[in-house]
Amino acid sequence: MKLSFCFSLVFLAEIRVSHASLGGLRQLRPANFNSTSTNDNSTSLPDHDNDHDHEYEDLNSGIGEYDFDCDPGGLVCSGDEICCDDQCVADRSLCTQPETATDNPTEAPTSSPTEAPSGNPTGTPSNAPSNPPTSMAPSNAPSMVPTLSPPPPPNDLCVNAQGPLPITASSLDGSVEITALGTTIGATRQDSPAWCGSTPISSANVWYTVVGNGKILAATTCWPGTELDTKISVFKGSCGNLACVLSNDDVGNAGGGCPDKPFSSYAKWRSEIGVTYYLLVHGFTTKIGNFEINVQGTNEQCEYAPQVPPGVVVASDTTGAIFPFGGVLDNCDGTGLIGEAPAVWFQVRGTGGRMQAKVCPEGGEATAARPFKLHIFEASCDDYGSCMGGDDPRKGCALYEWESNSNTPYYILVHNYAQPSAGNFELGIVDMDGIGYNNNPAVGRSGSDLFD
Repeated sequence: MKLSFCFSLVFLAEIRVSHASLGGLRQLRPANFNSTSTNDNSTSLPDHDNDHDHEYEDLNSGIGEYDFDCDPGGLVCSGDEICCDDQCVADRSLCTQPETATDNPTEAPTSSPTEAPSGNPTGTPSNAPSNPPTSMAPSNAPSMVPTLSPPPPPNDLCVNAQGPLPITASSLDGSVEITALGTTIGATRQDSPAWCGSTPISSANVWYTVVGNGKILAATTCWPGTELDTKISVFKGSCGNLACVLSNDDVGNAGGGCPDKPFSSYAKWRSEIGVTYYLLVHGFTTKIGNFEINVQGTNEQCEYAPQVPPGVVVASDTTGAIFPFGGVLDNCDGTGLIGEAPAVWFQVRGTGGRMQAKVCPEGGEATAARPFKLHIFEASCDDYGSCMGGDDPRKGCALYEWESNSNTPYYILVHNYAQPSAGNFELGIVDMDGIGYNNNPAVGRSGSDLFD
């Protein structure tokens, strides 16, 4: 900082003297300036009140008269005389030693009047390094090493698809699902189609397979390990000759939705027994990243019904669901027609006491625009023969109570009032006697209290 300050003063002084303070005049240093000055970088003008006369160049009229002092002795030389050996002489060949004064007073000084003082000819601070570094970077700065791209994942190509993935039952807490962690970082789109249906495939992608079982399957990335805004495209056929089955971008409300990962995907289709399906996971536009994927049977089939523990309320929907029992109608001993509208399944194990199931439209009993029906099946859901009963309220909530057998599975069918109705609902199961499982009491309360 100090060096910069000194440099600024010298530079500004030159400008001040040459252009501002003297107007049309430019100062010419006295002949003995270097020998008498104690500071080569002085920024002040020479003293005009001492015994010395100073020379100036009038920029308009040329060179004026010159007088030089002969010191010591106080002699003043004039005309063509110069001071030599403390005397004024006209013939400088008589001098016994070189003189520091200007050889010819009628000549201009040897240095240009526009140059900076000889002690600092460039205006650079006097203690600045003579050979400043050409780069401001430290000499030991690390060299730039190119970043290598990560290798492609092992399932980057269709022929190397990972799988077949297992098909799991859906569960409310993910406890029985099996998932796979994956990434599209480093992947290519070397052998992927450009489209699947109306969904473009524009980002790096990876492949999985699953074998159909004749049931409705869903591939989903609605899992904690998903960071990528995913798409899932489902194909069948063979690598190089693939046919699009369907594709999904964002999960939306499908499969009950995915509130924590709204940009995850949920692709659902009815599979054929023994057919290999190719699942392509790719990102929105050109995004890449990590994800977690799972293939599960949907609860449109009772064998994939998730467990609902007593004392809790779960939210779900019948959007996109199929008709139960292939649409064959039955009224379950007069407790309400089944098979006329989309339906989904849940299950609960009996406590050995009295139990209650209650279904309400989303928003509670006051919401009657899309009422739901409720039926209970004991031990099996393969046919209507195991239907115990149900409730067809035509408005508000459906409610059904029964005496349960300990650890017996009970299947709960929730369906809409009539086709093509579909929508969101809430289901609650209550252990009315507070017996719980294996003598571990659950909270006994009514279904009405459960929804309060």
